[in-house]
Amino acid sequence: MKKIVLFMVIGLVFLITQAQETMYGVRGGAVFSSLSFDNAVNFENDGRVGAFFGGFVDWRVSDSFSIMTEAQFSAEGAKDKPYRLGFIQLPVQLRYQIGEIIKIGAGPEFSFVTWTNQDAFTRYMISALGSVEVMLTDMIFLDARYNHGITNILKSEIMDNEAYNRSFQLGIGLKL
Repeated sequence: MKKIVLFMVIGLVFLITQAQETMYGVRGGAVFSSLSFDNAVNFENDGRVGAFFGGFVDWRVSDSFSIMTEAQFSAEGAKDKPYRLGFIQLPVQLRYQIGEIIKIGAGPEFSFVTWTNQDAFTRYMISALGSVEVMLTDMIFLDARYNHGITNILKSEIMDNEAYNRSFQLGIGLKL
């Protein structure tokens, strides 16, 4: 596993150093999230509406491909207060440009819990991410993303269940 990660990091560094253009920017918007439990729960598990904001760097690798990394804060989890979560998220996407104004992307997202009401949650989460971006002008864009949590975010020694965070983001961004 360590060799695979090392190979991926070396490949990413090589691609970044060969990048033709680098774009920086900020984005923010609304996030709609929920917790998906493996076993039934004894409370009303409603989704949560929150907000996210952060910055990004988009390295253009070719005319059609780029690699985008970000750091952002996102308020997610469930509606009930004990299950509300705040995350620092670090997504990495491989993006493909379709035509002049549309980009699609996919990749992993590493998230770190910044706040919980109880100590039942792990401190990190890994998700799979998919996105669509539409340019409105040369600098302003709209995007939609889906995050599918793939790691259990509950501490097994505290709760006899597994939970996975799922979220959908609608955002607006500015390329600087």
